[in-house]
Amino acid sequence: MDERTFVERRRPDWVRLGDILDRASSKKLRGLSRAELLDVGKLYRRVTSDLSYVKANSASEDLLYYLNDLAGRAHGCLYADAPKNPGRSIVTFLLRGFPILFRANARMIGISSAIFLLSGVFAATLVATNPKSYAKLVPPMFAQADSGSDDKLGPDEESGIAFPASMSSGIMVNNIYVSARAFAGGITFGVWTVRELVENGKMLGALGMRYSRKPEVALRFWSLILPHGFIELLAIAIAGGAGLILGWGLISPGNLTRWDSLRLASHEALPLMGGVVAMLVIAGSIEGFITPSPLDAWTKIIFSGVTAVGCVLYFGFVGRGNESAA
Repeated sequence: MDERTFVERRRPDWVRLGDILDRASSKKLRGLSRAELLDVGKLYRRVTSDLSYVKANSASEDLLYYLNDLAGRAHGCLYADAPKNPGRSIVTFLLRGFPILFRANARMIGISSAIFLLSGVFAATLVATNPKSYAKLVPPMFAQADSGSDDKLGPDEESGIAFPASMSSGIMVNNIYVSARAFAGGITFGVWTVRELVENGKMLGALGMRYSRKPEVALRFWSLILPHGFIELLAIAIAGGAGLILGWGLISPGNLTRWDSLRLASHEALPLMGGVVAMLVIAGSIEGFITPSPLDAWTKIIFSGVTAVGCVLYFGFVGRGNESAA
């Protein structure tokens, strides 16, 4: 590392952060202007990244001491005024921070979604052309559940089988596990994350095609899946995106050590998973109250459309104009 060049390039940010911290003084964040409030978080993240970089590249003791002191002062300033009410902090994150974080990481979430959807299309095509492949594409629990159902439409395999309501909750439980594994799989350089996305995409694609051959079967299937499905499947895509963020941090650490790169990547990925948990709670509530309700199938389908529009509005527009403060 050319320390002189590095210092010259990064010094303006350090000086700016130091000036803001000096002005904050004993008033902490309350003594800062709006522009300074918007800058302090961004500059704090940059200085912690710079500190990790110089540690990994054997910088001089003076530079290490300076950056460590600057990062420590910024941390104290930021977190001394942290909300005392954890519930308020969570609500603030969900009402603003989560959708902003989603948009900031749209590329990785988009890649995750593409892997998931393409796997589903592949499995659906396979089942459409070769119905016997269904049993190989879904977990045994699902294959056994529909083969043992009491509400078949007819004895003919090709005619389709009515979708057992009990399988809907089974799919939800499976998706919760998939979300957790897709995220944790990031530490395998993203390989396990991709595997989880592919496997779950194949399962849902196969199920969708199998139960969509007859209109009456398809209507029942989608009325049980879609009300909570839009939120749940988007949660899986976000969890997969969080896993890919971790994986990319390991694959391409840049000038950092892989450990430091992973640690920095987790600052983005972990909050995303916090939002995923909230989404799965909402999906579970819908699964518990809407799915088993006596509402007719078309009402449930319309409700699912409302949840889809809600997701678009929430992730597309909530928090816009505040991205620099996130």
